[in-house]
Amino acid sequence: MRFEVVGSLHATATAQQPVRARDISDGGLLIETPCTMPVDSPVTLKVAAPQLETEVEARVRHVTADPAGTLCIGLEFQTISPVLLEFIREWFASLAGQSMSAGGGPLTEARERP
Repeated sequence: MRFEVVGSLHATATAQQPVRARDISDGGLLIETPCTMPVDSPVTLKVAAPQLETEVEARVRHVTADPAGTLCIGLEFQTISPVLLEFIREWFASLAGQSMSAGGGPLTEARERP
């Protein structure tokens, strides 16, 4: 049985997409992704690394393309757990003296929140 919708019916959709972190700080990160997201939209990030798996709420602050045409999205953390904050700081400490351009990072996927 079907019924015609008269008026507005609001709905949301979520999608999970693996992304690559280009840079990260305790305030946010820049990701490479094939999908764009509207500026100011909320995003849930699933962060996975050895001995760490957590989710972080973030907000899209800017969307740009680098010279090669790769889509880059700047995300600002809205909440960050003390465990993830400590992980980021320890990761930075382990990279001290090494080239930061190796890329990669702990982020595995991002999902736009409704």
